[in-house]
Amino acid sequence: MWNPGLNNDHLTLREVYDDFIDRYHQEDIPWQVKWVENPHYKLALSGAVDLYTHDCIHILLGRGDRPDEETFVIGATMGSDPNLKAWEIKAYRWLSRYFYPDEYKFSYQDLFMFNIGIYTARAMGITNLSEIHFKKYEHCELGELRKKLWVNSDLLKAVYSRHYPS
Repeated sequence: MWNPGLNNDHLTLREVYDDFIDRYHQEDIPWQVKWVENPHYKLALSGAVDLYTHDCIHILLGRGDRPDEETFVIGATMGSDPNLKAWEIKAYRWLSRYFYPDEYKFSYQDLFMFNIGIYTARAMGITNLSEIHFKKYEHCELGELRKKLWVNSDLLKAVYSRHYPS
């Protein structure tokens, strides 16, 4: 289990990412997931990002790699996209539950956190995360980057303490 948490404001994005990079590689991701979540596919939904950007969003939001954390990050990414449509939310929920390969399918509880991610991103008013070019922020401290992108660590901590009990 990997979880960057939110108590790392003094570290740069690159420092935390370097601890994270051995998790997955683009070629390991099944085509069904890429088709829905990667912007290089014409049928990708709003908020679609490449794996590097997705991993940086995990770090920015302080969420790890459990399925419910994964869906929170995907929900926050999609929820930060002003072009997100209601049908895309429904489509993602169905596709990730029934179309994805077994090891990538999400449970109802995981998809509850997807909804929480959408609402949390909208409540913070964060920048469209799918359009952030994280390479240019690699040497930025996370605390500074979170402020720049309107990521409210206090709100995230409150959401996490309620939905991710220790």
